Amino acid sequence: FRSNDGGTTFPTTVNPGDMNQSGDNIAGGAIFGSSGSVGRLSDTIFTISDVQTVGISFQATPTESSGETRTVNLGGPVSASYQGSIALQAPDTLVATMATLDKIYWRKWDGSGDVNDVSNWTAPALLDTTNVNSTAKLVSGPSGMYVAYSTGTTSHARFVLRKFTGAGWGAPVRLTEIGSPNFGDLVEDSAGRLHFAWQDTSGRLRYRYARSPANLLFSQAQVLGPSSENHAFLKLGVNAAGRGWIAWDDIPGIRALPIAPGEPPYNGPTKKTSKDVGNGAVFMKSPKLCVGPGQVFKVKVKKEGKVTIDEVTVSVDGNKVGTDSKSPFKIVVPTKGLAAGAHSLKAKVTAHFKKNGKKKTVTKTLTTTFTIC
Repeated sequence: FRSNDGGTTFPTTVNPGDMNQSGDNIAGGAIFGSSGSVGRLSDTIFTISDVQTVGISFQATPTESSGETRTVNLGGPVSASYQGSIALQAPDTLVATMATLDKIYWRKWDGSGDVNDVSNWTAPALLDTTNVNSTAKLVSGPSGMYVAYSTGTTSHARFVLRKFTGAGWGAPVRLTEIGSPNFGDLVEDSAGRLHFAWQDTSGRLRYRYARSPANLLFSQAQVLGPSSENHAFLKLGVNAAGRGWIAWDDIPGIRALPIAPGEPPYNGPTKKTSKDVGNGAVFMKSPKLCVGPGQVFKVKVKKEGKVTIDEVTVSVDGNKVGTDSKSPFKIVVPTKGLAAGAHSLKAKVTAHFKKNGKKKTVTKTLTTTFTIC
């Protein structure tokens, strides 16, 4: 569909071509390439579609054309016929991925000739092993080109992220839990940050995003939907401010949820800091991994042996954040406004124990650091 008035109406439809193939459960994608991309003289729509057991069909169609008759079966030489995806890093890097039931391949336009001629594409190269839920997705933008896909065996799978180097792919970065995640979708916003959504092993809809355009560290996952849904053909759209929508195909129709920046309280691994007190000890647990900007976490103070805690006061960089005088001693630490990097964390603990039948009160300060990503 094409609009000539900025999207107010869409009166004109264009047929990008006839695949001349048959199959079921067809899924695909389309991207736009401006004039000059991959040697084409006009604006172009690049489409890709998978047709089970048949192949991966690619086509480049000029926007002012009424149609295009040529198609390219990019998966033919390796019998790949699932999860076709394409991305364009303008002007000349056009890459496609395609999968079998257990392997994922990639190839790119070789830099000359018509993209609608398969002989002008590099030979399929193995990217990785995959599984029936590969859901491979290619994206590109200011930070480069990336692919996300599922790898691993049944019940021990996970989605990973890899960056295109121009000749291959960087090391995988895990995006999800290990188990049976499904229906992943990846987007790169106009600022170059990546966003990823998926259905987790328990059937819940989850979403996380990169904390910077370097796309090395990601937020903790938000849980956006209950486990009663089926999030097939999940699609994600996000702007540079981190706001957007997630849509999916669920009986009786298409459903959608808004998304916004944010993440749950830190619930990752903790480290232990302790000091001896009489015949026992007091200790606190604090984040072992980095904490996201604005993400809150809990400091937990406990005892070991014959000692009683009376009060705990927690401070960050010398500024008091909270006091608790009742067990269990848990104090929430906000991080909003703190700069990236290491910060001092202290828990002043007032405790008592018995020595020679007499009560002895002591004050101990537990000191450590935590890091804002």
